[in-house]
Amino acid sequence: MRSQLCCALYALVARRLMEGASAADALAQAEAWLRSRFENTACDAELHRVLDARHTRGNGSGYVLDSLWSALQSLLDTNDVESCLRRAIALGNDTDTTAAIAGGLAGLLYGFEGTPARWVAALRGSDIADALLASLHREP
Repeated sequence: MRSQLCCALYALVARRLMEGASAADALAQAEAWLRSRFENTACDAELHRVLDARHTRGNGSGYVLDSLWSALQSLLDTNDVESCLRRAIALGNDTDTTAAIAGGLAGLLYGFEGTPARWVAALRGSDIADALLASLHREP
């Protein structure tokens, strides 16, 4: 149940970011939604474990609670994609997991335009990806 609640929290934050919410507002709205659905149910204890984990210092360990909250804290404490990812990676340990979670959310918050141009230019296979993306945007 813990992993499912973490996934739900991530998905709800992502949804709110796509709707234009700030990182702090997206998180607050996601937490409120989870509380409204799961408090005083059989999931109540797990819900509190998940939400209370925000008060522990994240270390990017790869454990579901730590990965999620390390990524969320990286997002909340920074103002751009690069800073967010650097912060997530600087935690050490399971850096690819923490940075992947943080990067997905940062991408939603800051958009493609927020990705450093030098990172995009260094992508291998971007010509293939660009053609594929263009084909997805064509009218049927």
